[in-house]
Amino acid sequence: MENEFAKVMSERTDEELIKIVTVERDKYNPTALEAADEEVEKRKIDTSKFQEIKEKATAAKIQKQKVNSNIVGSGTRFLHLLIDWAIWIVLSFILSFIVGLVIDPVNLDLFQVVIYVLFLGTFITYYAIMEIKY
Repeated sequence: MENEFAKVMSERTDEELIKIVTVERDKYNPTALEAADEEVEKRKIDTSKFQEIKEKATAAKIQKQKVNSNIVGSGTRFLHLLIDWAIWIVLSFILSFIVGLVIDPVNLDLFQVVIYVLFLGTFITYYAIMEIKY
């Protein structure tokens, strides 16, 4: 098996090897790390490159962790959708009730148009605020 690791590590680029022996050590088993260390020594890779590549790889790893920490499951997203819809409907009905008290619904067609526009307006406003804020 050690020969397999040596073969695999010999096919890696210098940058990949440096990442393996510095930043990504926790992802590999000890035998693979030994093979990577031996390959680095065999190639006589300049250690000044280590720090530069290590910094880049660490920054990329941190960025990836930040992105991954913001990912939520589909169940959570569905629950948020239901909560958003419930809040939107309640807000729309409250505003519709207030508009119904202010506007005399003599002209029923006009009143229905106002209510539809109100529902659409509250949906767009609520969605925009939630997207901007969260």
